[in-house]
Amino acid sequence: MTDPLEPALNLVVEGLCQAFGDDLVAVVLFGSAAEQRRRAVSDTNVAVVVRCFETTRTDAARSVVALASIALRMRLLLLRTDEIADAASAFAVKFSDIQRRRRVLFGPDVFAAVVVPRSAAIAQLHQALLNSLMRLREIWLTSRDDHQLGLSIAHLAGGLRACAAELLNLEGTAVSTPREALEKIAGTTLPELSAARADTLPAAASSGLLVRMVELTERMRQRAAALT
Repeated sequence: MTDPLEPALNLVVEGLCQAFGDDLVAVVLFGSAAEQRRRAVSDTNVAVVVRCFETTRTDAARSVVALASIALRMRLLLLRTDEIADAASAFAVKFSDIQRRRRVLFGPDVFAAVVVPRSAAIAQLHQALLNSLMRLREIWLTSRDDHQLGLSIAHLAGGLRACAAELLNLEGTAVSTPREALEKIAGTTLPELSAARADTLPAAASSGLLVRMVELTERMRQRAAALT
């Protein structure tokens, strides 16, 4: 199936090639967009790996990347090759997600051999879950209305699903997708969360969904605390 993002992503790759030339090593799409499961509120996550980064060489890519950032909600992860190992330790949950869901747009598959240390993965999972819990509480207090509440929950859903996949992976349970992982931990399907990500959740259902997400995140934190 043809990816509807393909033309725009091709332009981004062309701009990066013009900017970095031979120093551009790889461009990798990851997350839900790599699975062609991107939703209305989803980001388009792109990892760019270069041999060296010089600000004077970025002008050729700046305009096309800026437009893609707006049109596709594109988020760039820009790394030098010598930073990959440190980044995998510092952002273990994200890199585990990259290993599970990625599509190479340019160059070699530089993430195929990346090893995420278990200790770093556990520590970062704790941090990510606590951050999600604090953000959910903030959303409850600061959302202007129920529709805004639903959108705010949707923006956190991708991170929670990635945490669920990492939690099950660390527990030794294989899952096919982060969505499946979160539903496995919840013990049921989560149609309201999928509706929130598609921006089709009835406003009246937002408060109940938030309560459910808080409870689920707290349950995940309890399970993460048992990891060794």
